[in-house]
This record gives sequence, structure tokens and C-alpha cells, in this order.
Amino acid sequence: MAGTAARAGSGTHRSLRAFTLIELLVVILVILILVGLLLPALAKGRKNARTVICMSNMRQIDMGLMNYAGDGRSWLGVFSWQPNRRYQVAYPDLDNAPFAFTAHAWQAVYIARKVLHEPNILRVDNRMLSRNYSYMPLVDGGYLADGLPNRAVACPEDRDTITWQRNFVIDRTNPIFDTPDPDVGGDQAFHQFLPFWSTYQTVPACWSEQTGPGALAQADSPSVGNHLLYWYYDANTQHFFNTRLDKVTFPAQKVYLFDLFDRHSARTNLFHAYGFAKQPLAFFDAHVGFHRTDDGNRGWNPANPNSSSPTVYYYYPGPGEPRTVSGGPYDQVFGFYRWTRNGIRGVDFGGGEVLR
Repeated sequence: MAGTAARAGSGTHRSLRAFTLIELLVVILVILILVGLLLPALAKGRKNARTVICMSNMRQIDMGLMNYAGDGRSWLGVFSWQPNRRYQVAYPDLDNAPFAFTAHAWQAVYIARKVLHEPNILRVDNRMLSRNYSYMPLVDGGYLADGLPNRAVACPEDRDTITWQRNFVIDRTNPIFDTPDPDVGGDQAFHQFLPFWSTYQTVPACWSEQTGPGALAQADSPSVGNHLLYWYYDANTQHFFNTRLDKVTFPAQKVYLFDLFDRHSARTNLFHAYGFAKQPLAFFDAHVGFHRTDDGNRGWNPANPNSSSPTVYYYYPGPGEPRTVSGGPYDQVFGFYRWTRNGIRGVDFGGGEVLR
């Protein structure tokens, strides 16, 4: 009995044996190593998921464009209002715009008022809305669901646009909610439109096909905001107008939508016109591909269509925009798919430039 009790006591003692300090430290170290190995993989997985969402967004807009063109005698679903004309009867303040770019802006205001049932949205008079807002006719026609603001037009990596959408209020006094101001000193009417901003820009060939000495072109001087500025000889000349999908000669090779910044392939955001930038691009055949910029053609200057030289301009970062690669105040870049040679009839990827 005594032996049995002794063995029982010995067994009880062994079952209550605790970890030593060294054993505990080893276990903690193993856990930390596993976490260190897993976290980068998890972070990469989340980033890849955001890239997939971005590509899905671009495809939604692309399909909206195709469906709009299919129902509308091949006209592209971008702004089409022209100056000195009346297109609606509800808002007399949107009649007879003085310039083509103003007419496009007033069309955006009309769509916002109509879709939101909000007549107090201010009229935008002095800003071009054709780049980041050109998807709005698709919303107006029901070709891009979700109304305004529209979640599909914001890349999940574009935190500023998402912030503007989430904090959308018509009559606000702080319209940018501590995000970088894309128009420092701009008027309230333009800032009121920021919740409708799209991460994805439409290439200018969609709404300005004109070439020659008076054509809309990329500004090419190293000034603040230069990469956002376009140049034209005379504001009274028609530079902004709708065009047709059937004019796109190589739809699988011509870019339709792009992001001004590479938000997916680099550690930090990168201006799209650096050759090693790589990002999703939507094409006119409704496919979305992931392309490195310098795998495509270098583009041209539509104001000098007979030149063999591409558009050359300057990336000069504004407030909240990524730094230059050189570390200097600006870098010189090429036009690439933003300024395709021969415009909407040209080729960006998978073939040589189309000459006139």
C-alpha cells in the first residue's frame, strides 16, 4: 500500500510539472518566427486581393462603356455636351456653356443633380471634369450601377478617394477631410465634386480626338501640376467632344482607362509614366491587363502629329502626390498610352505605332 501510494504521489508530481523558463522562451521564439514568416505572406495576399478588386472595378466600367456603345449607335459613354446649346429644361443655369470644357463640366453637374435628386449642387465653371469624372454618363444611363458616389470607380488602394466617398455631404465646409487637396485654392464647387472623383482616368482620345496645331495636348513645361495640365491654342475652338467605339481600330491594343499612379507593383505609389511602373489597364475590347509602362509605345504629340518624336513632359509632384524617382523637384517622362500616336485609332501594346 505504501509503495502504491508512493507511486501515485510520484505520478501526481510528474503531471503537475511546469515549463522551465528556457522551454517557455523557446516556445515563444518559435511562435514569433512563425508569425514573422506568415505576416508578409498575409500582407501580400491582402495586397493581391486589392489588386483583383481594382481590376474588377476597371472591368465594370469597361463593360459599361461597351454596353453604352452597343445601345447608343457606337457612341462612347463619356461627356458629349457642347457650348452654346440647351440639353435639358430643369436647370436654366446649365444652358449655353461658353466653352466645350465648361459644357462637359455642366453635364457632370446635371447628372449629379439628377441622380442624387439634389438641385443645390453647385455649378462647376472653371474646371475640366472630363478626365476623372467621364464615367458619369454611364451612371446616368444605368450602365454602371451603385449611383453616386460610386464604389466601383475607386481603387481600394486610393485612400483619398475612398475618404471623399465615405464623407460625402452636399453642403460641407471641409470638403476634403484632411486629405491632400488636388486643387489648392480651388473654389467650393469643384471641391464639392470630389466624392464623385474616379481613381481611373479616361484617355484624352475618348473625348478630344482633334489633332493639329490647335489640338489639346500635354503641357510640357516644368511647372507645378504640369502633369495634370493640358494645353490648347484657343478655348473657343472645339477640343472636347464625344467619339465612337467603331473608330477604335485595335481595341485589344488601345488603352481606355488607367490610373495616374501605380499603386500595386511598387513599395510606394509611382507616377504611371515612369517606364518601370506597372499597373492594371483597361482596353477597348473590355479586357483588363497588368502591364509595365515601357512595354508599350511611347506615344505622340497631337499638336504636332507629323513629328516622329513622342510627347515629353514633366512629372512635378503636387500636394500628397508621390515623390519623383530622381529625388529632384521634377522628372521628365514620355506620354505613352496617355497620348497614343494616331489617337483612338492607334496601338499602345502588342504592336508598333500606327502612322498616319
